[in-house]
Amino acid sequence: MEKLIINLIFDLDDKTSDAKLCNRLKRNIIKKKRRNLLLKIFLDKKRRIPKVLDYFKVIQKYPEDIFFDHFRMRRETFQNLLRELKPFWCTFRKGRLSFNLEQCLYITLWKLSNCGVTFRHLSDRFNVAKGCVDGTHVKIPKPKEDPISYYNRKGFYSINVQAICDNKFRFLDVFIGYPGSCHDANVWNNL
Repeated sequence: MEKLIINLIFDLDDKTSDAKLCNRLKRNIIKKKRRNLLLKIFLDKKRRIPKVLDYFKVIQKYPEDIFFDHFRMRRETFQNLLRELKPFWCTFRKGRLSFNLEQCLYITLWKLSNCGVTFRHLSDRFNVAKGCVDGTHVKIPKPKEDPISYYNRKGFYSINVQAICDNKFRFLDVFIGYPGSCHDANVWNNL
């Protein structure tokens, strides 16, 4: 495909508009090759970050007072909650390995019970991915008022959108409204 584009570039007449098109295509091809090379170098050197393994087994060995400190409930209450949630737990799995209800409940309660816990902390302790919420930019026409606020880092005018879905791909929450130039942190603070 690239050879075809390069041949087309050199077959064009030397008209000014064709020359501009030719230069733009050449730059795009060079950028793509450079990006692919950098990506290959990055992926080859990607480091593995050690995480706590089998932390769920460690939780089982906690004395009752330590368990209460970490999860803000007694073990008996945890088991009751687990039993009540069991009928609602979907075992449908697609893609990555999934966690069972007990593990998910531990992760959720740890996040809710401990002040200042970040997704990075959860990732290290429970061996899960640290990214769990993301968003997108919805392309819009150039606004008449304050267009620079809507011009995003990707090079077009947009509005930030954050959506959360359940395991059946139904929308549970949608937040739309911040201009495209706003950092994602502004959107995610509305969770």
